[in-house]
Amino acid sequence: MEAAKGAPVEENGKGAEGAAGSDEEMGEVASEKGKAVEEAKEVAGVKTITLQSADGVERCVSAVAAELSMVLSGTNACADTVIPLPNVATGKTLDTVIEYCIKHAAEPIIGYSDPSAAAGSSSVGTLVSEDLEKWDRKLVEGLSADDLHDLLMAANYLGINGLLDVVCQKAADMIKGKTTQQIRDTFNLTNDLTPADEAELRQLYAWAFDE
Repeated sequence: MEAAKGAPVEENGKGAEGAAGSDEEMGEVASEKGKAVEEAKEVAGVKTITLQSADGVERCVSAVAAELSMVLSGTNACADTVIPLPNVATGKTLDTVIEYCIKHAAEPIIGYSDPSAAAGSSSVGTLVSEDLEKWDRKLVEGLSADDLHDLLMAANYLGINGLLDVVCQKAADMIKGKTTQQIRDTFNLTNDLTPADEAELRQLYAWAFDE
């Protein structure tokens, strides 16, 4: 009976070791699967590039989505080549940038004719749909001042003008209707003016200090 009771214990022990090994194997399988997906995309004609944030986080993005960046547009690097982005501070910021690019690359372009164009000439522009504008606002909704600053720096560095506009509009909305001190508090800004400097500025630009 004791031997019989001992048998399941041995099996459970093997099961625990097997579970640990299984986790490692699953991680390896996931990694290999990810590589396989990227290789399949390459074979299918969907080229990808690998980007790295300043804190070492790496992410793959399709070359089509990367075209939204003036810096990355036309990049000939393969998926195995890591492109460092020193002005993209964190992996979180890089994820937000990539999310924006993927979404906008997938959206159909809305064309319109410019009525101010000279007769006989054709001028076609593009507009962002209202749904996409709402999506853009939601993307930056809830970001802290620090996160917004990192995203602003990244968008400016990568030359993604649409994202830059979205971030600037969000910053403007955060400032609107606030006093000087409230703006300082919102963006963690230190007042480096002496009382004498501030008094002089208030006298010279009294209109700007009406709160």
